[in-house]
Amino acid sequence: EIEDVSLRREILLSLRDVPFVKCGSQLLQLISYFDGEDRWYLEAIGVAADGKEELVYKEIKKPAMKWDKRTEKLMWRLHPVSSVEQLMKRAQSHTLSAAQRKLAIDTLAFIKTEAAATALVDTHSYSDGELGEYCLWWLGNRKRNHWKAYLTDVDLKALNKTKVAFDKLRTDFLKKPDEAALNALLATVKGSKVLLQLTMQGDLPAEIQEMAVIGLLKHNDVEVAGLAKTFHSTKKSQYNIARTLGLKGDALRGKGLFYGKGICFSCHKVSGKGGEVGPELTAITKKFDQKSLLDAIIDPSSGILVGYESVSLVLNNGKNVEGALLSDKDPLIVRNALGQNVEILKKDIKTQIISKKSIMPEASAIGLSEQDLADLLSYLNNIKK
Repeated sequence: EIEDVSLRREILLSLRDVPFVKCGSQLLQLISYFDGEDRWYLEAIGVAADGKEELVYKEIKKPAMKWDKRTEKLMWRLHPVSSVEQLMKRAQSHTLSAAQRKLAIDTLAFIKTEAAATALVDTHSYSDGELGEYCLWWLGNRKRNHWKAYLTDVDLKALNKTKVAFDKLRTDFLKKPDEAALNALLATVKGSKVLLQLTMQGDLPAEIQEMAVIGLLKHNDVEVAGLAKTFHSTKKSQYNIARTLGLKGDALRGKGLFYGKGICFSCHKVSGKGGEVGPELTAITKKFDQKSLLDAIIDPSSGILVGYESVSLVLNNGKNVEGALLSDKDPLIVRNALGQNVEILKKDIKTQIISKKSIMPEASAIGLSEQDLADLLSYLNNIKK
């Protein structure tokens, strides 16, 4: 038994060009040490198993619904061709968590076969909401590269009913952007998000733009109103950091703020649930002390984490696009503050800069009090790992 993890990794790396028939038992034994967490060890396994994925999979194969965390991660790294059926079962299972299903979708997307492409199209029909959009994002990505030949006849826009409905609302409103049509959009969350995008891009006539911004700022949906305040409100308020840190926080009330008025969940994950625009917050208190974490909530633009910088684009048609840069290939993929992935061809971009403004709403824009901030801190400090 080899106790030194670094030595195990070195041995794994040395097996890269050794045929499975000569190293199979040693490789499987080293794989058995994987704890499901060590990213560097997993990468070493991937290197050692290069070209041997199918043989390894045959030895460690389990029924689709009996995979544990280590099996999930191993399959993600090895993505053997013969695992497509198992992965599809997991991706389509409503008994698994969204995170588990997304990992199965990710794994399918790395398999360069027609069977994998077909499986992901089929999985989309079993998915809705965020998971449905996630499938479509991968299908759009892979249609440009190693699934290009397999998705020629697949109309991704037609598959995306949400986007079709969103585009129709936008198109119909721009044909006749009057007060009646404005009020009709403001009456629904989906319509309000259409308006928010239009106001951010400056697509509306001046008088309608002003009315739309007022309506969005006063909206009864906390996410819509919070995002509107981030991009359209100039109102600022000062917080007393020392006083706020001295307040006794209520973790339960903080959780309510996280998933309610604070709209934190729309961008951040906690324990695998939530949005993906910003960093995972489950163990955020291990990375920030209390003052730094409070600063990040009050003024997100003052300390944007590496890897979560936002990009600001000005297009040739004069429109603006801001969000997290997911891919800098052509087309660029930017995830906006609404959590939507926007694709922009490089030829359509006039200027591109790393934005100094975070897409995370400032605490004052959402209207959080010092007690609210203390409660949020208490919740983040008491998340069960």
